[in-house]
Amino acid sequence: MVVAFATASPSSDTLLTQQSSVMELEPALLALTSTDTELFYETQSRRGDTVAIVLRRLMITDAEAINFFKTKKVTQDLAKLLKPDTRLVASVTSSGKLNYFTVPLKKESNQFYVIERKTGRLIATIKPLPLQRQVITKTAEVHRSLLESTDEEDIPEKIILQLSEVFNSTIDFQHDLKNGDRVSVIYETFNYLGRPVKTGRILAAEVFSKGKSYRTAWFSTKKSDVVGNYFTPDGKSMKKEFLHSPLEFSRVTSGFTDSRLHPVLNQIRAHKGIDFSAPTGTKVRSTGDGQVEFLGRQSGYGNTIVIKHKNSYSTLYAHLSAFAPTLKQGSLVKQGDLIGFVGNTGLSTGPHLHYEFRLKGTHINPLEIAFPDAKSLNKNQVSEFKTATSNYFSSLNLLRQFQIAQYN
Repeated sequence: MVVAFATASPSSDTLLTQQSSVMELEPALLALTSTDTELFYETQSRRGDTVAIVLRRLMITDAEAINFFKTKKVTQDLAKLLKPDTRLVASVTSSGKLNYFTVPLKKESNQFYVIERKTGRLIATIKPLPLQRQVITKTAEVHRSLLESTDEEDIPEKIILQLSEVFNSTIDFQHDLKNGDRVSVIYETFNYLGRPVKTGRILAAEVFSKGKSYRTAWFSTKKSDVVGNYFTPDGKSMKKEFLHSPLEFSRVTSGFTDSRLHPVLNQIRAHKGIDFSAPTGTKVRSTGDGQVEFLGRQSGYGNTIVIKHKNSYSTLYAHLSAFAPTLKQGSLVKQGDLIGFVGNTGLSTGPHLHYEFRLKGTHINPLEIAFPDAKSLNKNQVSEFKTATSNYFSSLNLLRQFQIAQYN
């Protein structure tokens, strides 16, 4: 997905070699011509991406820029940076001419690899960008899909992925959201020379679904043992012990049942798990904290991971195309950690993830079980939380009033 909004998020820790003095550039960007409109595009690099593919997604079409990206030095630099999930941002004129292109160098750093115009020609360098923080408030009504609706309102893809993560244990964004439901988000952006280049975290959010409001705000303090997290207005943690889904966005193609016609064996068999359809290479995450009990090939399951959790729970992830590079049997994992990638191994008719949830070895439907909450705030922390987040919830109240007036 490409959205017309600039953002950059953490990438690989790989640092590039020093650029030659020829690569130095001034901080000011070349002014746009009066005949062209400036458009911002962001995308996220994917497994197997080439520079040419990235340029197409960022709507960079002018020959000069394409030839510049083909030069040996730039090609080598970008090869080190185009790791999966790296955020790439471009400022492009309406005629497809590149103004600037940025790639973050290191996690939580303001160091960027920048390609921009100076006196009519493109130059590349590594430099820190003096970023200015801005708080943005947006709202969107769901029509066809959440991603389409939020894209129409220029809400960055990164924010929607965060929203899905924050509400993962409360709302199934793939199945629970219907036409007419609404989402509101208050989030950070970081600007360079007045132009957005990096999207931060969600500060507060509301999802209004099926006539019910779900709200949350970010809270962290050094005065207590609270780790930065999202909490409901009354101080309850948004986290559960397990995520509902091991994939960020997917659809269920086969549910939990005692009798199903197996698509490969053509026999009626129990299906003690959930199948999630997703393209090969889609990231699979651990749904809870635990330890890898098995990692390898397992007959009809193909490439499989089994994770043992506390309280006699375990989860299984099957038909994977590959495992996370550093994962091995015995590895400790946290909820949300990358463990593998969707594939088509074993007895499978197409790319998907088979997911099982067990308690003391007995299969349970993970879409129906009510998971316990993670640690919530104590009385003193709730008071501090309400003080710190009151402005955010007031803003959500105003948005709610606006929505009622606009849509009713």
